[in-house]
Amino acid sequence: MRYLGIAIIFFASFCCAQETRDFQPSSTNVWAAQYPRVDSAGRVQIRVKAPDATKVRLNFWSGPKLDMEKQQDGFWTITTPPLVPGFHYYTLIIDGAAVPPPTPSSEEASRRVA
Repeated sequence: MRYLGIAIIFFASFCCAQETRDFQPSSTNVWAAQYPRVDSAGRVQIRVKAPDATKVRLNFWSGPKLDMEKQQDGFWTITTPPLVPGFHYYTLIIDGAAVPPPTPSSEEASRRVA
């Protein structure tokens, strides 16, 4: 019986450690926006370009602020824990200034369609 309990814990931790890689643009994104992206587990990836920033935080209006990680290409990224389905309002805090999420320019959007 003891070995059965150990086996269950082992396999449960293995299952939880597996990551899904099925992120897709959110169905509520503005036209042609690739981010935010959502996976089947409800996790959200957010990406913003702020190459000169020293600190970027994600601020969900209904939850805590989360620190984003700076990438070498000047983008800041984060993958959230699973969120409940629905529309989540958020802002970005870039070096202390609250800014709205980026949206694609009309030029960028038309280039993707053409």
